Amino acid sequence: MKSSALLLLALSSAVSHAASIYSADHGDFGIAYDGGALDLHYHLGPDAIVDGIPVGNDPDGAEFAPDAILTLVPEPAASRPAGAAWDFLGSPANAPIWFLPQSEDPQKPFFGIGSEELDPADWSSLSLRLTAMSAPASGNFSLYQTNGFGSPIVQITTANGIDGSDSFNLSIGGHAHHNWAFTAPGRYDLSFTASGLHLTDGPVSGSGTFSFIVIPEPAAASLSLATSALLLFRRRRN
Repeated sequence: MKSSALLLLALSSAVSHAASIYSADHGDFGIAYDGGALDLHYHLGPDAIVDGIPVGNDPDGAEFAPDAILTLVPEPAASRPAGAAWDFLGSPANAPIWFLPQSEDPQKPFFGIGSEELDPADWSSLSLRLTAMSAPASGNFSLYQTNGFGSPIVQITTANGIDGSDSFNLSIGGHAHHNWAFTAPGRYDLSFTASGLHLTDGPVSGSGTFSFIVIPEPAAASLSLATSALLLFRRRRN
């Protein structure tokens, strides 16, 4: 009961900040170009689960503004590995890590970063930078990839603060998956800026804040119960 209550409280605290909960299947942090600026948004596939049901509109899915979606990060899937190579996570060895993995897990959002809407012929560079974060106490965020040997390739980490090093280049017109890692339960609001050099229009950029709710170790049944209760609460409120 305590776990279920904490779970419902965590979800309910977010209801006034996001219209819908993204909880499973494939979606992207999308980057497009519109009106002279880069547009950051969610591009969720037709099978992505939002508010308990698939988005639909096969094969395109649907796009959402960053503040229209809250991405669910369920129970810890791993403990922080020992070794200095993992210090970037910002938690001690064997502490729980909540994350959305770069490999598909049917129980979690499979959340990539995609710029397929950009024509590589129009651009010479594209990068993404974390500029700000609102997080729970002791909460750190990292974005990283692992190669075939399991070694981390770190793109972003807040363990040493947020600065210009929390930036990485993107493949223009491409798509990639990363591990989105969090060190404590609660809500994280992550502000990003994408910057690029358009061959005709020159330097351009765009910003957006993407929100994640990290859930404190519920059983699957508790997660389903709490999410259903939250959705019912939202419908009654609306």
